[in-house]
Amino acid sequence: MTQTQDQCTENLSENLEEMRLTVKEAAKYVNESPGVVRNWLRELKPYIPTVQGENGYHYFDKPALERLMLIRQLSRDQNYSIKQVDYYFATGELKIEPEPIEER
Repeated sequence: MTQTQDQCTENLSENLEEMRLTVKEAAKYVNESPGVVRNWLRELKPYIPTVQGENGYHYFDKPALERLMLIRQLSRDQNYSIKQVDYYFATGELKIEPEPIEER
């Protein structure tokens, strides 16, 4: 049974290489709403390698999905704002240290 699971995982990876997902499908893949993904696309477009179809729509392939997953991790798990995510990518993925809070 392990061999079958490995084959399924391998086939899924191969299919993901060829896949082109819409915004709605990509949002479901990264567990976000389509509106959030559209906002990320609008604000962070230079850093999300989408494929543009003949119809002008953006489609997400494996590298784009991986980037969306990273953006989700930064914004949800590490509480980065959109501007901080932008800075993170613009500086070559330099981590942002929180500013110290002054005690009064």
